[in-house]
Amino acid sequence: MDASTLKKEITGKVNKILSPEILENLDEIVNDLLVADQERDFWNDLPVSVKKNIATSQQEIKEGQTFPHESVMKEARQWLKK
Repeated sequence: MDASTLKKEITGKVNKILSPEILENLDEIVNDLLVADQERDFWNDLPVSVKKNIATSQQEIKEGQTFPHESVMKEARQWLKK
C-alpha cells in the first residue's frame, strides 16, 4: 500500500474516534513518532560498505588527494565529445 492510500485510511479511522481522551492520547503518540522520525540519523541506515567508502574519502580529502572541480568538468566535457 502506498503512503497516500495509507494516510487516507488512517485519517478515516481517526475521524471515527469520538472520545476526546483517545484523541489526546493519539495526538501524543503521533507527536512522539514525528519527533523520533526527525531525530533519526540516516547514517545508521547506511550499509557498512558505504560507511567505509565515506571514511576513505574523508581521509583522502585530509591528505589532499582531491581534484579541482574545473579539471573534473573539463575532463568530463572531453569524454562526452567522444
